[in-house]
Amino acid sequence: MNLLKASFYEKRQERDSRKVAFGIGFGSRQALCIFYPTMKKVYTLLFFIAAQVQIAAQAPGFNFRTTCEFTNTKLYKICIDNDTIVGLGTSEDSTGVVNGIVMMKFDSLGNLLHAKHLQDSLIGPNPFYIRYGSFMKTSDNGYIFNVNTLSSYYPLVIKTDHFFNPVFIKKYEVANYYAYSYCGLEPLSDGFLLHGTLTRSDNSKDDGFVRKISLEGEPVWLTVIGNTNSDEVLHDLAVKNDSTYVVGFIGVSNQSDVYSSLKVLDVNGVVAQDWNSEPESEIGYLQKIIKADDTGYLTYGLYVTELLPPNNSVKIVKSTFAKLDLDFNIKHLKRYGREVWIGSEIMFYDFEETIDGNYIAAGRTSMALPDNGPSFARGWLMKFSHEGDSIWSRQDTSDVMPISYNNRQRLGGVGVLSSGSIVAGGYVTRAEDNSSYIWLIKTTNDGCIDTLYCGLVSGTEEVPHVADVQQVIVYPNPASEVVHIQVPDISGKASMEINVFDLSGQQRKVIFADTEGDLTLPVSDLPSGIYFISIKLPDGRVQYGKVCVAH
Repeated sequence: MNLLKASFYEKRQERDSRKVAFGIGFGSRQALCIFYPTMKKVYTLLFFIAAQVQIAAQAPGFNFRTTCEFTNTKLYKICIDNDTIVGLGTSEDSTGVVNGIVMMKFDSLGNLLHAKHLQDSLIGPNPFYIRYGSFMKTSDNGYIFNVNTLSSYYPLVIKTDHFFNPVFIKKYEVANYYAYSYCGLEPLSDGFLLHGTLTRSDNSKDDGFVRKISLEGEPVWLTVIGNTNSDEVLHDLAVKNDSTYVVGFIGVSNQSDVYSSLKVLDVNGVVAQDWNSEPESEIGYLQKIIKADDTGYLTYGLYVTELLPPNNSVKIVKSTFAKLDLDFNIKHLKRYGREVWIGSEIMFYDFEETIDGNYIAAGRTSMALPDNGPSFARGWLMKFSHEGDSIWSRQDTSDVMPISYNNRQRLGGVGVLSSGSIVAGGYVTRAEDNSSYIWLIKTTNDGCIDTLYCGLVSGTEEVPHVADVQQVIVYPNPASEVVHIQVPDISGKASMEINVFDLSGQQRKVIFADTEGDLTLPVSDLPSGIYFISIKLPDGRVQYGKVCVAH
């Protein structure tokens, strides 16, 4: 027996002396492989490596959630610094109360490089609100942003160096106003333009303001814009050129009529041109001036499509892009996405110019759960032209977040890498334990995460709420191999296009069929789950169904 053991150990040592170890890494996934080089195994290994390289080449993007060392970090804003993804967010305690500002850096593959909790006597442990602020790189390789403190009336403007060390922290008070908030800031060659809303001490009405500060944060001039008899909330500012700026407002008259307003300012902040829309304008409630140039203005707003009880106080809105000429005449108008309650925060939050001169928007949309359940939130990216026409759109959920009405998902910032790839950042919050995660998505300029399965949807049509559309009959349901689809109102032979979408809105299959009877749809190649089916009829109508695939 000892001789047998000795012989076995000698053979194993001889075999081990021939073994080869090497590492394979693709993105954030790495593996250590050990093998024994017979020719058959070498060929098998080379085939495996070639397959992995092909898969890696076909997956130029990513979609994942991650964490850093600080508890419950939410990512709100990003900017791109030499292909490094720089993020701005907040951390929260176990009860969901914001307790600090977090700045972070990721490489272009999404790997965390550095994160820092900002600390200063002005910052302290105060809760912060940074959802609608601005965040950008400065000309001296630092960063600047604005935040609202929830424990005081005055927001902060914070500049840091390249390593997130504070350079200055400023607050700017205005006489006769007891509170104000910044909507954002825009860079100039010799400073920055802060813009936001002030609240009057005498009657609590709102006015807009623009304040120029120097590169060192010192005040240069202040313009307050408002009407003593109405509220005017400044939502955005765009730099048209070195001497002309355009600000966008939402105003509310004494009669409670809501209008949008654009005002052109000169280099000293004096109003040179003023335009107010009609109440409930076609351009919607103005949220963003995407572009201001010598041809006109491209704006983003929320258009009211319906008023609901009680007393028409519930407003249903839809995302709207409008192209206006220099005299504020509407030249082009487009609406996208779901019609939702105005307080649902289903909208775009950030816009950037793409490498080919178009634009990318990042935000939040929603989709109905199966069986006509409530909607659940998901991230929304849309690329569009200078006229506001959609080029592509995609709606995503985080990589492993369960689909649930209570789980919150949001993309708040977007940027463009030197390669043309698009990076969006946000956060997801799991309702089960109220834990929050950083969420990052990277796509090609064409909107693809994986070139084998791109997952784009139309910019004007989303996968619909199944209760709101005409249904087809799908059977058997559940199914494992094939389903049959009965399409109403069809007689004789007809050509139809059948699209299959998963719950995230990604297209999983498209087929074209000429049929005189029921359609047959193979589903054996689909993973188990719930899918929506759209059938485009010869007359242009689209009908929908739903199937559960169970293997």
